[in-house]
Amino acid sequence: PEASEYGADMIRVACTKEMAERATEFAADLSKLGYETTVNYMGISNYTNEDILALIPLMNRFHKEINFFYVADSFGSLLPKRTREIFSTLRFGTESSLGFHAHNNLQLAFANCLEAIDAGVDIIDGSVFGMGRGAGNLYTDAILAYYEERDPSCYRLIPILQFADLHMEQQKDSYSWGYSLPQLLSGVFHCHPNYPTNLLREKRYTADDIYRMLKQLPADQKSRFENAQLEMLKAHHLETLASKIEFSVEPSITSLCESSNAHALLVCGGQSIVDNLPDIKNFILNEKPAVFSVNNPNPPLSSDGVFFGNRRRLLQYFEQVENGSEVILGVDIHNSAPKDFALNHVSRVNPLKGITNPSPFPLGLPTNSAIEAILALIQLGFRRISICGMDGYETEKPSHYYAEHDAVTLPEEFQMQNRSIEIELAALATLRTQFDFTVRSITPTRFKESLAQ
Repeated sequence: PEASEYGADMIRVACTKEMAERATEFAADLSKLGYETTVNYMGISNYTNEDILALIPLMNRFHKEINFFYVADSFGSLLPKRTREIFSTLRFGTESSLGFHAHNNLQLAFANCLEAIDAGVDIIDGSVFGMGRGAGNLYTDAILAYYEERDPSCYRLIPILQFADLHMEQQKDSYSWGYSLPQLLSGVFHCHPNYPTNLLREKRYTADDIYRMLKQLPADQKSRFENAQLEMLKAHHLETLASKIEFSVEPSITSLCESSNAHALLVCGGQSIVDNLPDIKNFILNEKPAVFSVNNPNPPLSSDGVFFGNRRRLLQYFEQVENGSEVILGVDIHNSAPKDFALNHVSRVNPLKGITNPSPFPLGLPTNSAIEAILALIQLGFRRISICGMDGYETEKPSHYYAEHDAVTLPEEFQMQNRSIEIELAALATLRTQFDFTVRSITPTRFKESLAQ
């Protein structure tokens, strides 16, 4: 509609690099309807010097129609030196009004804005308490404090401080913007924050694993999140690890397999462990299985060893592994781990080069560590595998018998995790045509039917 018929004074047109010309033309058309307009060139940190220079004739062409031409540091990746270079170049080439929209992934929004101002920018964006998506934006409170110090007659910080004090702390608690590891990584790699956010959410990868994966992001894929691209990163990471890992078995675990008649009890993390502890101990006393815990070297009963499905868990718990304990390491853990963590009696498994080739699992390996541990035990020669504590996720009661900082918490995440386990148990069942093994749960579980397949 015409500006006179609509409640907005200014309309902002944001665009990717590929859409810069079309978006600028569109913003100019909106100006003809009576609006103030800006065009925001997003993801400026991924612009080359040639790309920056190419904006100048575009700005000059629509100089009269568009009120402000904004540079948007969408991933908070700019460093102050680069910010000055960009605005000095644009200011030299155009008399158009320039704007800067800073994000705070690297905590440099304030410093970058000062550089932009010194280089001739005309308008900057800020928000009270830095409120904004992800890492947030420039703190209006901070920039006002700076200007009030320089000219107290023109700028007043107190009204903003009062507003922040009364309203914004509560908002921040509710919406949780600001510094975070995903936003920092987004800034470091000039990429969409959903890439590091999703990798960190899985609680499967260590920080250096994620760093390596993000480093592999193609330049033309960084700005826009694609789930297929994320899956390619994960698959490539797994394939790289698997190609370097050879299957190895400690003689002591071979003896354990023989003495237990190839029967293993896998101790998972569910609350049913504590609820049924006397029955589980009787089961061990009568059946005499080899006992292995999953990702936790201190279960509430005696165990022979522990399976670690990812290096993140190993980093968290390796100091708690007893010297004589059998340690089984999965594919996600680098070859150097036994030496790095001073672990003894270490066996390595690599289902991707053995029992799961081709893999029946959607992502190559199970995402659930207990199912990956079952694969490990099969590869080590165990054929009867009993499970306790594979309860599933429920909203009404704790999902773990111990304090689990990485556990899912939202009902939709519970559903997603449970469904994923069901799918992976069904994939596990297909391996029975290749290997003669049984899996059963000795504690209550929501996956009883899936385990019976």
